[in-house]
Amino acid sequence: MPIPLRFSLIRCSVDATRLAECDAGYVRAFGNEPFESIVIRDARSLAEGYNRGLARANGRFIIFSHDDAWPVSTAAIDRLAEHLDDVDVVGIAGSDVALSAAWHSAGHPHLHGHVLAPAAEGGVNALIWGAETALVTGIKLLDGCFIAARREAALSIGFDAIRYDGFHCYDADFSYRAYCSGLAVAVAADMSIYHRSGGDFGPTWQRFNERFVAAFGPALDTLSPGPHRKARAHFASIDEALRHVDIAMLRDVARRVRGGQSGS
Repeated sequence: MPIPLRFSLIRCSVDATRLAECDAGYVRAFGNEPFESIVIRDARSLAEGYNRGLARANGRFIIFSHDDAWPVSTAAIDRLAEHLDDVDVVGIAGSDVALSAAWHSAGHPHLHGHVLAPAAEGGVNALIWGAETALVTGIKLLDGCFIAARREAALSIGFDAIRYDGFHCYDADFSYRAYCSGLAVAVAADMSIYHRSGGDFGPTWQRFNERFVAAFGPALDTLSPGPHRKARAHFASIDEALRHVDIAMLRDVARRVRGGQSGS
């Protein structure tokens, strides 16, 4: 009898080169562990594509990943599985306050997590909002470059492909509805994701954000935003970044950026 798969990986992609690099990153992250890879090549939106992939998925846990993002830290997959034994939905950056579909709009002390990204001058930037613990619970909004969930949790929430019929705000909607339904949503601070691209918050995103706010309106938080700071630490390579970015560093950064001592 075959051993059940722990993970199914779902991505939407029309870029063969980008997908191949992403594939290689996930193969390295999983090592010898088999996993199910589902690629939707004709998604009408990320919500529609993820729903289609989810319907085909067989893993106990589901990863929804952009095609230019993948785990790079040692034992990231095992750490993710451990977290998903404790909570229902996990991301790598997010907020415990929801003011709009922009997870970072609440500012500190509500922002958590970190991500690695290419630096314009070469090498890698660690973009750090901070975290006091390896798993930050009570999260309402997650960044969509990497979200993982228990299969039954993902199926119970699904993605709203009618309201979000494009490529924005599907992640805020999914994570916020998960939170509102009583599922445990968290940010994992003890695993690093490398993400090649930044966010786009232009007019198209604003249009979808208006849909998000209209959908949830009175349920959203109404506090005044805090300062939106993040620390940027530059490293020559991903490996060098991984040698320095750990929970102790994240705690220290959280203390400093929330106290206004550094960041951008």
